[in-house]
Amino acid sequence: MFGNPKVGTLLMQEDDQVAFELPIKLLLVAEGDHTKALYRDPHDFPNATKLSEAGQQIIANMANLYQSVLADL
Repeated sequence: MFGNPKVGTLLMQEDDQVAFELPIKLLLVAEGDHTKALYRDPHDFPNATKLSEAGQQIIANMANLYQSVLADL
């Protein structure tokens, strides 16, 4: 679980539906000798495309965080 209350609050003030997605989550599942990462792309959050420019940037930053964490696995 990853979260920043200040940033999450900004998103929830724009659209309360995003509250169901926060904090963002990453689930690691062992499958034999491999690990699978499961997460919901922030771009797919409810009404993500309707957020302000600042909200869109937060969503992009969240997606980048996932990619950064996954690159280290």
